[in-house]
Amino acid sequence: MKRLSLFALALIFSAVLSAQSISSQRNSSPGISSGMITLDCKMDVNLKRGYTHAKVFLLNGEKFFFSHNSNTGATDIWNLDKGGNAVFSKKWSTGWTNINFYEFQGEVFFFHQKEETGLARINKLNYNDIMSGSRMGEKVFEQTWSKGWTNTLFFTHNDILYFLHYKADTGLARLNASSSGSSVGTKIYEKNWSKGYSNFSMTEKGDNFYIL
Repeated sequence: MKRLSLFALALIFSAVLSAQSISSQRNSSPGISSGMITLDCKMDVNLKRGYTHAKVFLLNGEKFFFSHNSNTGATDIWNLDKGGNAVFSKKWSTGWTNINFYEFQGEVFFFHQKEETGLARINKLNYNDIMSGSRMGEKVFEQTWSKGWTNTLFFTHNDILYFLHYKADTGLARLNASSSGSSVGTKIYEKNWSKGYSNFSMTEKGDNFYIL
């Protein structure tokens, strides 16, 4: 079993990654108790079967639920504030395996990439386009990268957008910094980590960002 590690990315100035520290979480945080919680269903939506990806994003103050089947290309979006059937339903090409949403400077973007071909694309989301079922929004970025990228994580610091990319098969990790949500910017860090990480999450404390 892989050891759970935290990679602390210390950001100094506006666009410079100064250091990476690694530490293991051995003790639970003080003041946090373990107890039972109750889940309360607030909205019903009609789902289909076979989705491989599911994400929730916020746009124009409303919550949306995105589902995609990378094997068939089926893509559906529900407005969780309205419920019912999907407001957006399309069949895309197959193979989109690396999918994420991020917000930067008041705008929401949709990143999607094909692990097998390296094709990477970013759309700037448009509320009216999604609600009308026509499209996600304007395509603002498209490039073909090397194959094998399995994870992408986004975070911001001092008005800079950072993209962490990772290949599970090789352990290659790369960090890009950008001043625009429509671009992946410039590579500022690259290193071979251990292989096989499949899930990433981000938290911050002060000027430090922690990747779990």
